[in-house]
Amino acid sequence: MIANGARPTAMGEAFTAVADDLSAVSWNPAGLGSLPSLQAMISYAAWFADTGFSTVSVGGPVFPGHVIAGTFYAFHVPRIANVPEEVEAPV
Repeated sequence: MIANGARPTAMGEAFTAVADDLSAVSWNPAGLGSLPSLQAMISYAAWFADTGFSTVSVGGPVFPGHVIAGTFYAFHVPRIANVPEEVEAPV
């Protein structure tokens, strides 16, 4: 798994038990219940072979005891060299 968020990455991805911020969407959704207010998170991780992983998350309490959150994940892959145009699927 590619780590989502600075804190889980800094903790060596040992974040599941303490997931109490918006990155809990990826690690332990039950931790979203402790969100005190509306939060937003944007994350980007550069990976090997010019690939990258981006996330955009928003979430917060709707009313006491209820939270709503959502995350958009995107994995960026560059065009593969030496692949003829007719082999690639149209986007």
